[in-house]
Formats: sequence, C-alpha cells, structure tokens
Amino acid sequence: MPYWDEWSWAPAILKYHAGTLTFADVWAQRNEHRMLFPQLVMLWLDSFGYWSQRRECLFSVVVVTGSLWLLWRIARCTLPLRPALIVVAIGSSFLFSPAQSENWLWGYQIAWFMVDLAVLGAALLLAGPRLSLGVLLAEAALAMFAAFSSAFGLAILPAVAFGLFVRRKSFGNAPLLRWIVVSVLIAMTYLWGWHAGGSIKDLGFAIGLAPRVLHTSIVAGLPLGLAGGTWTSAAFGMLGIALAAVCVVVVGREEDEGKSARAAPWIVMLAYGVVSSAIIGYGRADLGPEQALASRYITCSLMLWVGLVGLGAVRLRWNMPPLSTRIVRGAAVLLALVATVSLFAAWSVGTKDVAAYAVSYRSMNEVLANYRRASDFDLRTLFPNAGFVRTEISALAGIGQLPEIRAAKPVAGRQS
Repeated sequence: MPYWDEWSWAPAILKYHAGTLTFADVWAQRNEHRMLFPQLVMLWLDSFGYWSQRRECLFSVVVVTGSLWLLWRIARCTLPLRPALIVVAIGSSFLFSPAQSENWLWGYQIAWFMVDLAVLGAALLLAGPRLSLGVLLAEAALAMFAAFSSAFGLAILPAVAFGLFVRRKSFGNAPLLRWIVVSVLIAMTYLWGWHAGGSIKDLGFAIGLAPRVLHTSIVAGLPLGLAGGTWTSAAFGMLGIALAAVCVVVVGREEDEGKSARAAPWIVMLAYGVVSSAIIGYGRADLGPEQALASRYITCSLMLWVGLVGLGAVRLRWNMPPLSTRIVRGAAVLLALVATVSLFAAWSVGTKDVAAYAVSYRSMNEVLANYRRASDFDLRTLFPNAGFVRTEISALAGIGQLPEIRAAKPVAGRQS
C-alpha cells in the first residue's frame, strides 16, 4: 500500500493513466529530493497492471542484488579470490541487512538502494588501468542517476573526487579537474528551481555544530549501533569516520600505484558513506538524536563500513614500529568481534521491526480499504493530509489502481 511520502506520487500515477503526465511532474521536487529515476521506475512497474508497492519492494531486492554483483566485481578486481569472497560475504550482510526495515517495506524507498547501486558502479569504474573520456562520461551518468534519485545521492560527487585524488599518480590531475567541473554542472542542474523546505528550511544557524556532529556520527554508526541506541551508534560512527580519514591519508601517501589502484574503489565507498551521513546529520539535527536512529539511513552509511572492510583486505602500508603494529592488530581483532556482534544485533532489531510493521500494515490496509467511512484520524496514519488522501484514494480506486480496495469485502449495512 502507498505509505506516507509515497502519496505525493499519486497525482503522477493519475496523470500517467490520463495521458497528461509531463516531465515537469516527475522532475518536481519531493521534500528536498528530486526523485526522477525512482518515479520512472514506479511508472514502469505500474505498466505491469497497477500501482503496486509490492512490486516496488521486490524490485528493491533486485537492485540490491545488482549492488552485490558490483561489489563482487570490485572485490575480484582489487583482491585475491579468498579475501574477495570474505569481503563480499561481509558486504552482503550489510547490503541485505533487515535493519533497513523502512527501506525494505516502503516502496518509494527504492531510491536509496538505487543510489548505492550507482556508487558501487562508480567505484568499479575507478578500478580500471586508465580513465578514458568514455569512463569519465559513465561516471557522470552514474552521478546523475544517484543525484536525481535522492538528495543524498549528491554525496557521490565528492566520493568520486576522493577516488580520483587517490589515483592521481596513474591518471594525472586532469581527470580530477574535469570531475570538479562535472560536479558543479550536476549540482547546478539539481538546484535549478530547488527550494529549501521542512527541517532544512527551519534549521538555519539555530543549531550549533555539536548536534550536527552528533547526528552525523549516529547516522554513520547505525549499521552496527542500531541495537545499542544513540550513543552506541555515535561511538561507532566517530570511530568509522576517524578510520576513514586515516585511510584516505594513508592511501594518499601510498607510493605503490598498484596498491593505490586497488584501494581507490573502496575509498569511493567509504567517502560516500561519510559524506551522505554528514548531509543527513546536518539536515536532521533539529529533530533530536532519536530521529537519527531511523532505519532508512542505514542504506547510506553502510557504504562506509563496506569500504573499510575492503581497505582492510587491501592491506595498506601503515609504516608503524613493530610494537605498535601488534597493538593495532590486536585492536583490529577486538573491533572485528564487537562489530560482528553489533551487526547481528542490528539484524535482530530489524527483524523485530519487520514483524511490528506487519501488524501496523494490517491496520492501515483496513483503513485504506474502507477509506469512505474512515475517520480523518485514521487516514492520517497513511499521510498527514487526510483530505488529500481521501481524494486520491477515490481517484485511484476509480481507475483500478488500488487492488486492496477491489479485494475488500463489503461490510453489511455500510458503504465499503
């Protein structure tokens, strides 16, 4: 069933079936996002019969499977077979984590998975021996795909820049300069006609730096810290961001061009995870720490941890004295054990959330199926504007777009 923000797509569905849909309708801003490509996917899936959130959720699984395939390609390009298998197994546990319960169960959240797919595609392109004009154009196309799927997809622009910086010894500085130009053009296109709204508009300078840093850390640590709450997530996030910064410095100083080439795709991933967490943390800082624990944010920040795992397998040269090396290795083993326990604790939370959603969905489906006699209070469980929802349900049901209503059994003596 359409849930919450997805109701804002209902007019596009109605115009699509009436033959009056225009590019401006799918280009229009949704909150802070321009969700052009997810809406095109929605319309394509609708062509199979009707507007189906079930199809959208299943398509999300297809998209994440594609992400896993790209991760496998990156691992094989940068690692020997055995560590590649280990990294992909760990990466799969992040990519398919049920802790992302909101994104798995809300059809329109396909956008978040599409961004990860684009980031992994961009990372794979940087694993090649050279960067031709065709590869740069492919990077630009993937960046547009990410940016015009979700606002957080804009984080792919600095992420690829970090990857090009790491490979500057092989590619030279020209590709990085060209990418900066491409990034500016994509950002300007995104911002054309864009306006700040919601929490971003209200944020201004009223929120200090500390809440923004805290929220960024919470979002960055969510894939491992969800079960432990805000401070556990914040601790994991700060650690992950610190490790990412150290890795960028170490790889940037690496003299071995072969090792830099193997590290670059993983740098793109972790850079995207950090930057997207910062964007989310900045935009949500006024809503309180609990808001940062939303499971939908995990899909962005998990890329930080997959990138760190991949860089660990690349085995960067740290240039430390023997005693420090042993201490660091011991700390790494301890961190790996804690992270493994925390990851599966987050899985457990996600599994429970899915079960809880199943209960609430049954209730909301009853409201949807019997919308004519539902109270405004009940309709606001679907979307804040009860009048809008009532009107859109009636219009969608009139053209056979909501099978839940067609399948509803009439209630004796009442209009159903």
